[in-house]
Amino acid sequence: MTRRGKIGYFITVMSYVPLLLFVGFVVWKAAGSVLESRADKLLVNGIERGNVAAVRQALANGADVEKVVSGTGIPPIQLASAWGRTDVIAALLDGGADIKRVPENCATPLIFAVSNGHLAAVKLLLSRGADAKGIQSPSGRTPQSAAATSTQMTDSQREEMAVLLQKAGATK
Repeated sequence: MTRRGKIGYFITVMSYVPLLLFVGFVVWKAAGSVLESRADKLLVNGIERGNVAAVRQALANGADVEKVVSGTGIPPIQLASAWGRTDVIAALLDGGADIKRVPENCATPLIFAVSNGHLAAVKLLLSRGADAKGIQSPSGRTPQSAAATSTQMTDSQREEMAVLLQKAGATK
């Protein structure tokens, strides 16, 4: 091969480098998305089953603790709060969940726990920094109004919840 042929061959090969880098990047991103997806699925599964070990494993594998759970429209901490999974709530908070973050058209974790009558979850959320004051949902609900209208509690449980929220500074 002549010198001119070698240079031409080199230029031809080098013209494919950007394409190869791009394809490699796309494959790498796709593999990352699959792994994130698996971690996110493990996280949701752990929340649903109350499996703290699965939640911690999912977080260690890169699950997004703030990502809205597919099919629910709410983040993991709100989902765990709605089901009263105190150990899972603690694991999510330890994993970086923002107790005060409220996605668009969603209520706070505290509203979810109060509405479903989960006193232990409410106590945990308040102890970890949840704010019991003010409106905390797009529909204008406060923790006190959520407790007063919850159908998930008996009258005595509703009273106990109201007292707890008042001590935390909740307003009507």
